[in-house]
Amino acid sequence: MNILNTNKVAQVPLNETPYRYAKIRNMFETNLYNQLCNEYPSVDFTHCETLSQAKTYSMYMRQLFDSRKKNIKIDNLSECWSRFINELLSKEYQQALSHHTQKDLSQYAIEINCWQYPSGGWLSPHTDKPEKIISQLFYFNEQWQDAWGGEFRVLNSAEEDDIHEIIYPERNTSVILVRSNNSWHSVAPLTCPPHINRRLLQIIYWQK
Repeated sequence: MNILNTNKVAQVPLNETPYRYAKIRNMFETNLYNQLCNEYPSVDFTHCETLSQAKTYSMYMRQLFDSRKKNIKIDNLSECWSRFINELLSKEYQQALSHHTQKDLSQYAIEINCWQYPSGGWLSPHTDKPEKIISQLFYFNEQWQDAWGGEFRVLNSAEEDDIHEIIYPERNTSVILVRSNNSWHSVAPLTCPPHINRRLLQIIYWQK
C-alpha cells in the first residue's frame, strides 16, 4: 500500500484568488496517518529565528533531503516515514503535482524539511523567495484547537489582518502554495500548551 493518496492532488482544483493555492484533506489513509503522527521525527531539530525587516519567525527545523547537496538524512526515521519521503521523491508524485500546478517540476531542485512550532512560535506575512517555485505542507497534528492559534493565513496583501482564508493545522490536512509576487501568507502566533507543537513536513521545489 502506498503512503500517499496521489489521486487526491488532482481532485482539489487550485484557487486562483488571491493567488494559486489549494487545501487538500485526507492525503493519507487514517491508520497510516496515525502511524506517521506517532512516528514523527523527534530529534536533530535546530532552532530557527530571525527578526529581519523582510520576515520574522521562530520555529524548529530538521532537514531531511536537499537534492542540491545530494544529501538525505533519513537514517533514524521509521520505516513508514522513510517510505513517505521516498514517495514524495518519486516520479509518480512529481508528475501528479506537475500536472496539477501546470509546471514541469522535473527541472527543479527538491528540499524536504520537518518544522515544529512550539507555543510562542510564529511566521510573519511574506512572499517566498522568487526561486522557491512551489511548496507543499503536510500537517501531522493528531489534535488541534482553534484557540491555540498557529493557523496558516492566506493573505490578500502584506497586512496581517487582510485575511482571505484561514487554514488550521488540522488532522490529515495539506496545503499547496504556488509562489508569486503576491502570494502573501503567514502563521499566526501559537498559544498551545507546552507539550503541544505545530508539526508539519514541507517539500519545496527550487529553481536550480
